[in-house]
Amino acid sequence: MLKILLMALSSALIFVSNLSAQSSPKRASGLQYQTFPLPKNVVSSQGIRYEPECPDPDIVLDIYYSKKFSGSPCILIFHGGDWNSRDEKDCSLMAAYFASKGYVCASAAYRLCPEYNAKDAVFDAKAALAWLKKNAARYGGDPNKIGVIGGGAGANLAAILALRTEQGIFKSGEDDNVQACVLIGARFSWDEKFSKKTLGMPFEESKKYMPSLLSPKGCAPILAMYSSGDKALKCASEMQKKCSENPFSLKVYKTNKRYFWNFNPFMGDSHAEVWSDALQFFDGILKKK
Repeated sequence: MLKILLMALSSALIFVSNLSAQSSPKRASGLQYQTFPLPKNVVSSQGIRYEPECPDPDIVLDIYYSKKFSGSPCILIFHGGDWNSRDEKDCSLMAAYFASKGYVCASAAYRLCPEYNAKDAVFDAKAALAWLKKNAARYGGDPNKIGVIGGGAGANLAAILALRTEQGIFKSGEDDNVQACVLIGARFSWDEKFSKKTLGMPFEESKKYMPSLLSPKGCAPILAMYSSGDKALKCASEMQKKCSENPFSLKVYKTNKRYFWNFNPFMGDSHAEVWSDALQFFDGILKKK
């Protein structure tokens, strides 16, 4: 009888656990996983639950680093995907590339819409940064030298870390600074329709995360990258003027490809120039003697 009760209780717990764990069915939409040999001296640790209490079991990061270096600066990457798709594997090649150049590089997934909303994604971004600051030294990294980079939706998360809009997982007085930020195709403002349909939240609430409304005071140096056909380019130019007292560089690439910044075997090698420019930017700040 006891055995039957234990089995029933076990089944009930599994059922409750499945109800509370909410993943995003569209997460893999559009993903093109690449199998590739890691660069020489680069190793990786994958599927790290950087936020163990998160209800989405897919919220993990992969970290790439070189055993050849110690005290290396770090880079945190956020994938794109219109806030509703893709994951940490989408930027694995980029992460391995930065690791081969002497960085400890983490590529992180975050919660997606419509199962969650942008506020949850921001919390995850902050949690990923907190994890990297706490664990960087284990992988030969320097927690006081962190750059952040993202494309599309990931660029907005990177911008929020650079602008330090809220504490998130950080407690009062804890260091939530990043030292450099690269934004690729960031959307600095949006309307009510975008807020409701894409971000999954009321417009007034979403303004808290709108870069164009945030104070640039104390912001990390920013390099913003866009394709020449990006409609968000105009707003980026206005944001550059707003950040006149902070280092804010704007670079435009002659392409209409939406994902020009990330590796895609069917779209040529436009990513190579982007990665090289981002590396040069990070080197100039994070490796400065």
